[in-house]
This record gives sequence, structure tokens and C-alpha cells, in this order.
Amino acid sequence: MANRENHGAKGSMYLKRNYEESSSGHTEDYDDLKLDASADGASVILTETTGSKNFIRHNDGSYSESNYEISVTDLARLIKANGRRI
Repeated sequence: MANRENHGAKGSMYLKRNYEESSSGHTEDYDDLKLDASADGASVILTETTGSKNFIRHNDGSYSESNYEISVTDLARLIKANGRRI
């Protein structure tokens, strides 16, 4: 009998990581896009995180996280349809 392996997606990768601290060091803003493989490797999860922190006024901040999931097959199809062949 022949062997067959299917590994699927693994690991994680930051697509964008923006961080800005004020000149006084009292506030910081961030804006991140990260890809993570799902536990079973059949899909990829895009996490978009934005927010701000104020180190002087601790309750003056914000945080937002949105998650989007796409199958590995659909992601490959999307890249092929919209990407540039190199």
C-alpha cells in the first residue's frame, strides 16, 4: 500500500505590524495583520488588531480585534486569480 501525507497549513506570519509611540511616551497606537494556521491546517485565520493605550489615563484606550477564516484551497485560488506570477 502506498503512503500518503497531507500536512496542511502550519505556523503564523505577520503581514503588517505598525506601532507608534508619542514623543512623550505616554501613548501608543498599533495596527496589526497576522495570519495563523487553524488547528487542523485546513484553513488560515487573518486577525486584524487595532488599538491605543494611554499610560497616564489608564481607562483612556481602545482595542479592536476582527478574525476572518478562509480555506487553504480558497486562499490559493484567490492569490492565483489576483496575484502576479513571478
